[in-house]
Amino acid sequence: MTSRKLYFTELRVNGKTVPFDGDRLTTLNFEHNDDIELFVSTLDYVHAAPLKFAYKLEDKWITGNDNGINLGQLPFGHYTLQVKVLDGNEDIVTTLQLDVKSPLWLSWWAICLYVFLCGLVGWLMSKLFMSYQKQLAKPSVPDTSAVTTRLMPDERPLSEDDNRLIAQATETVEAHLADAEFSVERFSEEMNLSRSALYKKLMNETGLSPLEFMRSIRLQHGLQLLQQGNMSVAEIAYKTGLSPKQFSKFFKEQYGCLPSQYKKNCT
Repeated sequence: MTSRKLYFTELRVNGKTVPFDGDRLTTLNFEHNDDIELFVSTLDYVHAAPLKFAYKLEDKWITGNDNGINLGQLPFGHYTLQVKVLDGNEDIVTTLQLDVKSPLWLSWWAICLYVFLCGLVGWLMSKLFMSYQKQLAKPSVPDTSAVTTRLMPDERPLSEDDNRLIAQATETVEAHLADAEFSVERFSEEMNLSRSALYKKLMNETGLSPLEFMRSIRLQHGLQLLQQGNMSVAEIAYKTGLSPKQFSKFFKEQYGCLPSQYKKNCT
């Protein structure tokens, strides 16, 4: 018996017949959500007995009946559909190529967009993280006022005499900022007070000893020079009557960071 060839005679997409030339077309294109159904025939109307055929889309032949091949919705990709008549002489195979398009969200340009967006998000996250790390490493800007006056436990406000004393003490120290030899003894002499009287008054009004008061004024001026940013730490130290080592030590104790760190991060 002569082998009979199968022909693709009808195409239905989403339940609707779509015109196509099964003799000439070798490739059919579909959207990713198309429901696909094909019909075959031997076009041998003389021997019109019920047709027995098989089709293979991937790696296994499947027996079909009633001339129809319902493929449903195929994942996107390229397929080779093969069909043949089951009549004992199954050497004639008809082939049709099927191309199912990828959905828009999986198209090459969409993937490029995803890669770009991921890179952008990664870059933004990196910038935010670096900014956060920099903020953590950046010391807070200290108070640049001459001295923070501490109130007494009963929150007694300073009198005019108290304010005058603190102003005079500040001016005295500022007049000798670069003088490394300016001592507590000379400080008390220029204030016309004994060392014990000066100690008592400053402790009562500021909570600082004369030595601490002098150091605080020096450091405040050193801070102001650091903020200007045009002098080295060593130059600033000598201008405040301290050695670079002393200046760095006392600056960190008062402000929580080294002068070099403050100069780098806050100026």
